[in-house]
Amino acid sequence: MRAGSILALLAGLMLATPAIAQEAPASAAIAPEQKAVLDRAGLIFTLFASAVQDEDVSADEKNGLIRCLYAATLEEVSKATGEVLAKNPQIDTSKPINIYIVAAIVCGARKPGASAETVPQAPAE
Repeated sequence: MRAGSILALLAGLMLATPAIAQEAPASAAIAPEQKAVLDRAGLIFTLFASAVQDEDVSADEKNGLIRCLYAATLEEVSKATGEVLAKNPQIDTSKPINIYIVAAIVCGARKPGASAETVPQAPAE
């Protein structure tokens, strides 16, 4: 009988979810700075996920990336990466690999000046 009650409750919640979702207010416009942070955070997440799956990336670096994402939000990592990039305009931000290297250094997962040979390949777009 208890399992039936739980199923009924879950069914009720599933039916109510669309109504709840429709009542949410429209999101406010995102400022350009916020959009840049958000876009960079998405790219960093994609690059970190790719690095964790890349057999050429060391286990230490992979563990550092996971520790970083566990301890900090993607927003924090993205903002810190953006600050480093702003202070170093010579870094080509159009290349995702450069974003990865800076973000991994910011996270402490990679040492500055480490060989670029162990950098994961950027995912195809």
